[in-house]
Amino acid sequence: DSFFNTNPLIFPGDNAIFVSEDTAAPTMVFEIRDFNGLAVSGSALLKGDYTLRVASSEELLGDPLIQVITSSGGDLSAGYQPMNDLPNNEYYFPISISSATTAGDLLISIEMVDLAEILAYYNLSNFSIDAKAPTVNIFSPTSINDGAKYLYGNTITVIAGAEDDVGIEKVQIRLIQ
Repeated sequence: DSFFNTNPLIFPGDNAIFVSEDTAAPTMVFEIRDFNGLAVSGSALLKGDYTLRVASSEELLGDPLIQVITSSGGDLSAGYQPMNDLPNNEYYFPISISSATTAGDLLISIEMVDLAEILAYYNLSNFSIDAKAPTVNIFSPTSINDGAKYLYGNTITVIAGAEDDVGIEKVQIRLIQ
């Protein structure tokens, strides 16, 4: 000890061991990156390929398990799957969102176990999917192929509609000559 007291009956490795106490579950930092490797800044994921990344606060017993489902019933991970290992206690899991993916909330569940076998569950639901582009239909004026003729100076009324599976925030029309 610090006063130079010794006990000759204690031998490191034989009858004495160093014990480190771990009572805290592993914590994590989570982010989603797009196909360019850039962190996604918004909460809505569009059609494309993404990588879910986790950085653990400590070394884990094994790779974390992840499940990625949607509130509309889709399963982007095919159940719980092990994440892929990176250096420095980091892990990733790729997902792909097609234009056929139904809009809704993205529900991500992650399970981690540290070296002391302390289990941690994380459920994330702050991302959503908006994979389908909005559609715009112009009903009037009709094209010349439908027999429409307009003369210089006539008033033309534009009638159009926009539709999206998530919602329309605004519609802008640009008229060109």
